[in-house]
Amino acid sequence: IAMYLEDIFTVPANLADPVLQGQSDGEFFGKILLGFRRHPALAGTVSEEEGWSLVNYIRSLARKG
Repeated sequence: IAMYLEDIFTVPANLADPVLQGQSDGEFFGKILLGFRRHPALAGTVSEEEGWSLVNYIRSLARKG
């Protein structure tokens, strides 16, 4: 049951955080398509173009912050 509670109470990452923004575009792209930790791989869900669009969106969050 602890495993399920951990999923429920996990706070989403702040995508504008400078530490997170310090990652390369390729790192973001790889994590989006291949997944990491509990984040599922989206390679079968999003196209390569959509993956790069998500990277650009994540980058835009730092500019707004």
